[in-house]
Parts: sequence; structure tokens; C-alpha cells
Amino acid sequence: VLDAIYAAFGTAWDAVAGGDTHRASLADEAIWLARVVVEALPQHAESLGLLSLMRFSAARTRARAPADGRYVPLDAQDPTGWDQAAILEAEQLLERAAALRQPGRFQTEAAIQSLHVARRRGLAVPPGALLQLYDALWHYAPTIGVLVNRAVAVANTIGASQALRMLDDVPDEVRASYQPWWALRAHLLAGLGQQDEAQRAYDRAIGLTVSAGAREFLLMRRQDVSASSTL
Repeated sequence: VLDAIYAAFGTAWDAVAGGDTHRASLADEAIWLARVVVEALPQHAESLGLLSLMRFSAARTRARAPADGRYVPLDAQDPTGWDQAAILEAEQLLERAAALRQPGRFQTEAAIQSLHVARRRGLAVPPGALLQLYDALWHYAPTIGVLVNRAVAVANTIGASQALRMLDDVPDEVRASYQPWWALRAHLLAGLGQQDEAQRAYDRAIGLTVSAGAREFLLMRRQDVSASSTL
């Protein structure tokens, strides 16, 4: 049940960046369903963790996808635009879940979000702690999505080269159509000065991107790499 609710929320989360307001309303429905589960099972830690995770994410909706249609990645979002009430509720839910001492995937994902929203209080996100949480999340959910986010944490703590090796270890059939893998690979290659390969990776990521806002963001990144390679 929790997986189904999370899948519905994820569909809405993607739709927000794509400007699909009809599908975006699924987020509210998913949160409502999660509340129903929490009311029925108030001592179920993962139900609390899922609701916390979704409230953390929903708090950043307007900053992530402004009315002008732009896509704004997490590290570029203005924390003052995040919903403080939603963040406070999410923190309280996560504390309730942690007190039950039944760790799991959704609580770990919520804890990751909690680290990120520390920026709302003017605090820096500790990259080492973030990597530790992604290591724990990998234990619960060894998926390509978790691997890509874990690679970001590795790049910020150990270095881009190590993160790139992690990405390149993913089998071709798994990464071929996974847009975030290509987008991150392009970013890492650009940071390592491998502009030609970065441009090819950006081209692949752009071709796999459905959201107009995200596509425009990647196009701008690609143009920056192209401009630097001609200097």
C-alpha cells in the first residue's frame, strides 16, 4: 500500500515540473491517503516515514517549479520559498517514526530530505551525513534512482571521478533510458573538463526529458559546456 501511494506521489512530482496541473493534483490525493494509513496505524514507523517524506517534498513544490515554468534543481532553490508549516509537520512525523526504532526505506528518505531543508534555517547540508544516509538507503532500496543520488553525494564528498566510476558500473540495459543517469554523467564530465563527452551525455539526457522546464534547464547547461569548449 505504501509503495502504491508513493508511486502516485512520484507521478505527481514529475508532473509538477512538466506543467501538468491535472496529474499534479495526485500529490494531494497521495498525501491524504498516507494520512489515512497513519491514522489507522499510528505505530507503524514506515507509514509515518512516508507521510514525512511527502510533506518534505511538497514543501518545496513552488520553489522547484515556479509559475514561469522553469525547473529549479534542489541546490539552486531559494529556501525562503519553502513551506515552513509543511516542513515542521514533516519533522514532527519523522521524530515520531524514529522513536519507534523500526528503521526503513521511507524514514531514511525522509531523513535525507530533513538534511536538505536545514538550509531553511541557514545551515549547510553536511555532505558526509548525506552520503551515510544514501548508503543506508541503498541497503533498503538498491535501485538505479538511489544509485544516482548516492553518486551525487559521493561526488560532493570523495570526488567526481569516483562518482563517475559508480555510474559507469551500471549495466547498459539499466541506464540506457534512465534520464537522471545521463544528466548526472553529463554534469560530472563537464566538471572534469571532458566537454565533448559531456555534450554527448547532455544530448542523450535532453532527448529523454519529457518536462519542458527540465529540458530547457539541460539545454542551458549544454550551451555552457559548448561555450567553454570553444574558448
